[in-house]
Amino acid sequence: MKKFGEILLIYLLVTTFASYSQKTLTAHVSNTDIIDTTFLKLEPEFKLEFVNGGFYPVKIELLNNSDSSLYFWTTSCSWQSNWVAEEKSITLFVACLKNVPKLAHLEPHGSLIHYGIIHLLDTADLKRSKEYKLGFILVRKNEVKNESDFIPILWNKIKTKQDIYWSNSFKIDK
Repeated sequence: MKKFGEILLIYLLVTTFASYSQKTLTAHVSNTDIIDTTFLKLEPEFKLEFVNGGFYPVKIELLNNSDSSLYFWTTSCSWQSNWVAEEKSITLFVACLKNVPKLAHLEPHGSLIHYGIIHLLDTADLKRSKEYKLGFILVRKNEVKNESDFIPILWNKIKTKQDIYWSNSFKIDK
């Protein structure tokens, strides 16, 4: 009976923590006409050679719903590195050649807004009125000991689907 009580206590702690952490950080994606063109000032050696698909502007908002500051690792230029799409037919457009890991800060109850570009690889999906989701991959401050650790940790989280905070469902307007 004592063993059952210990197992129940562990289960309650794990499920409470898991549900709390998902509510702590939320992501919201919406359509917009605004595009942050600062990262589109491309280096001469960066060539755009996209044959298929289309590009659509979106507003991506990351909200810290907790009473604590959130520190997480991202990159200095391509913030899109911390985001994945649930659907393989879309990616976030990234045009950044000079990138270094950096520690970002999100105030309690604060938000971080990015205006990005979704690259829809196959525009036939638009005819099916499909819904999409983006997920923010959280790499916590204490998980990275050395800046060079950031990318392998990020890729491992993407591969194992760990610490991904999924956005609302959204559609891409033509």
